[in-house]
Amino acid sequence: MSDAMVAPPPDLGRRIAALPATYGLKVALVAVLTLYIAFLFDLDHTYWSLITVPLIVRPDGGTTVWRSLERLTGTLLGCAAGFVLAATFGQEPRTIIPALAIYLFIVGYLARRQSGLDAYGYAIAGFVALLIALDAGPHIDTAFPLAVTRATETAIPVIVAFAVMLVVFPVSVADEVRDSLGAAREATLAASAAVLGRSGDDLRYERTVLPRLALVNTALRALSFERNRRHHMRHRLNAVAAALNRVALRAEAVRISLRQNLPGCTGPVVAAGLQQLGDALERLPPPAGPAPAHLACAAQLTSIADSLAPTGLAAPPGVEDFAPRAMLWRLESLARSLSDLMEAEATLLDPSRPAPKTRPIVRRYADTLGAMQGALRPVFTFSVLSAIWLVSGWPDGLVLTILGSALSLVMPVIVPRALRVKAAISIGLGIVVGSIISLVLMVVLAQMEGFGAFALVFGGTFFAIFVNAYRLPNLPFAIGATIAICVGFQPQNAPVYDPLALFNTTTTLLLLPPTLVAALTIVFPENADWIKNHLARATDHLLRHKAIAAQLSRDVYAEEFFDVLSEFDFGPGEDREGQHLRQRARAALLAGDALLAIAEVEATGHLPRSLASLAQPLRTAVTSALHDGQGSSTVFTRIHQALPTALAEGEEAQRSAAMCFAASAELLGAIVAERWLSRRMADAS
Repeated sequence: MSDAMVAPPPDLGRRIAALPATYGLKVALVAVLTLYIAFLFDLDHTYWSLITVPLIVRPDGGTTVWRSLERLTGTLLGCAAGFVLAATFGQEPRTIIPALAIYLFIVGYLARRQSGLDAYGYAIAGFVALLIALDAGPHIDTAFPLAVTRATETAIPVIVAFAVMLVVFPVSVADEVRDSLGAAREATLAASAAVLGRSGDDLRYERTVLPRLALVNTALRALSFERNRRHHMRHRLNAVAAALNRVALRAEAVRISLRQNLPGCTGPVVAAGLQQLGDALERLPPPAGPAPAHLACAAQLTSIADSLAPTGLAAPPGVEDFAPRAMLWRLESLARSLSDLMEAEATLLDPSRPAPKTRPIVRRYADTLGAMQGALRPVFTFSVLSAIWLVSGWPDGLVLTILGSALSLVMPVIVPRALRVKAAISIGLGIVVGSIISLVLMVVLAQMEGFGAFALVFGGTFFAIFVNAYRLPNLPFAIGATIAICVGFQPQNAPVYDPLALFNTTTTLLLLPPTLVAALTIVFPENADWIKNHLARATDHLLRHKAIAAQLSRDVYAEEFFDVLSEFDFGPGEDREGQHLRQRARAALLAGDALLAIAEVEATGHLPRSLASLAQPLRTAVTSALHDGQGSSTVFTRIHQALPTALAEGEEAQRSAAMCFAASAELLGAIVAERWLSRRMADAS
């Protein structure tokens, strides 16, 4: 199957566009053109324009557009808020500092409630408001000009970035989505094959499937901002991603059932079904294969699903024959999910097929407590830095207060949790290198005249810095170097080369990394204990208030839970308690999916009354298991007693509904019996 996952190599244009040197060239062009326009209009703070560049220009068009729009929107919001705060509270530090702290808490909270780069817009709104309100100080009459200037100088790099990204080796984020889907497809199908071969394990699902599905969702979010393609592929790609989510979830349900050795999982009928579906999985066409091959494979998988359907067998004489039927039902569900995946991929490959209408695939789990804690971090950082600045009277304390507070707000929404401290250190290294570069630029550019020479030297500098920032882990270093050049060198129409001022600025900027590390590790540090708390809370909330209350569809529930499992991850070295909480979350994902499947068949009206009357007691048993780890087994006994009649009588629709209910209840019974839903590790088997 691994050979089948290999896609054809990209064409020459994509290979050139993917080169780190191409990305460095784009950033250099955007930087030089931005400065040219700023010089042309003789703007006062040209470095404001320049410092925007590394934060918005990314290799693909969709992410650049997304970042640019969020940057511009956040800037406009911050300009308006900064002006209002300066005009209302700016006369005295004792009024403006508390007002800004409250504002930072609001935008910080809103940022942590968003997904992806949407959070970046709120973070920028906080940064810009700080800049305008503190720069204006008691001089209220300067607040409005500062706001207008800031908005203008942010709009310049945004417009320039649009032009450069659409002209110079343009890269569609659809290509990134396809690559992400390919990686997620390979991981998901490999995990499914391992499950069917009875060798599936937690580690494969945790470390390969979940992270790659999360990357697909982020790329799809960026794609929604890209409209420059004639054949927009968002709906088709959404359909493939949704199908992959379902395959991952159905395969995990089969894995758990096999792992628990539920009765009937080792019988010859089930073994034949596992072999049949495993063989079909080996024959899947590659993702870039011809659409007819995908459609043919979808038809074969549908035929396999029909042959596995347990309702097609003779009615069982007793409940003891139900267990293998439940396992066949889970295999049938997996086969139909794989068939849906092949159909979605065929539609993606063949533009003549009608595109499905899909909703956005990304659902963000709203962690209210985590958002409040995250919002308090920049508030605390701002309060401490502003107090030091005001008490000491340190002239450069304003720079540290603005940048330190802003980065403590921005970094957690754009840098993964595990990389934040490393990113802060990388920013510090970038500041050192950027300061050295600034000194060299002062010496070299003092000997040159004309914008052409300036553009060549300055553009070459940015190219050298950003050629290695194509990969996200290297971007903080480049951002640190850019901050040092912008604040220390401050390129402008009438250059002022002041090495002493550069030294003072560098000394101040070098306090940024320890400030950020302290903010990240002291104020609500998001360490293993923090993650355990929030993972347990999120698991409770989603299962109790979303699945048990039947407030979401199965697809949306899975999306939110995948987001939780991606967000609250410990890394490879978690302790036994962390492993238990991860297992608990995965069990809750399966339990919630089973409860929502029951809610779906209830809504059809086909569920026999003998089983329908047991739906609410079943939910109560799961709620009790969440509370004390052990739900009542009475309801599961009653379901088993009602099965023979429910499965033997009625039309096909009634028997299918009964089968879905009973198979879902069996999985729930196993999860409850193992006490996997208990928060306490000692309670779980």
